[in-house]
Amino acid sequence: LMFKKVLLAAMLMMVSSVSLAGKVVVFDAREALLRTKVAQERFTKVRELPEVAALIKDADRMRRDLLAMNERANKNAVTWSDEEKASHVKRMEYVQADLQLATQKIQAEQNLVINELVEELREKIEVLLGQYVEDNDIDLVLRKETSFLAKPVADITQAIVVELDKEQ
Repeated sequence: LMFKKVLLAAMLMMVSSVSLAGKVVVFDAREALLRTKVAQERFTKVRELPEVAALIKDADRMRRDLLAMNERANKNAVTWSDEEKASHVKRMEYVQADLQLATQKIQAEQNLVINELVEELREKIEVLLGQYVEDNDIDLVLRKETSFLAKPVADITQAIVVELDKEQ
C-alpha cells in the first residue's frame, strides 16, 4: 500500500512538471544517426568489403545449416542412439559457436562505422536539434527510450534525419 502511494505521488509530480513544460517531444539520437543516408551508404560499403561479405555469407550458410540440422533432429531423433544424439548436439553447438563468432565480427565492423558517425555528426545533431526546438517552440526534449508513452507525432527523430540528410 505504501509503495502504491509513493508511486502515485511520483507519477503526479512527473505529470505536473511535464504539464508545466509546454510542448514536449521525444528524440532518439542513435536512431537518427543510423537512419541518415550517410550511415546507410557506409554500412553498404562495410558489407561490400571482401572480408565482411565473406563473414555475412558464412553466417547465412551457418543459419541455414542450423535450421537443417534442427529439422533433421526433429525428424530422426527418435531413431537415434544416445551417442548419435550427443554427436548431433555437439555438431550443432560447434556451428552455433561459429555463427556467434561471425556475428560478433560483423557487429564489430558495424560498430566501427557507428563510432565514426557519432564523432562526425554529434555536433551537427546538437545544432539541428537546438534549431528545431527554437523553430517549433518546443519546451522539452526527452530521450525516446526514457519516455513511458508518447504519441508518434511527438517523435521528432525523422524530422532531424531529414535535416541531417539535407546537410550531407
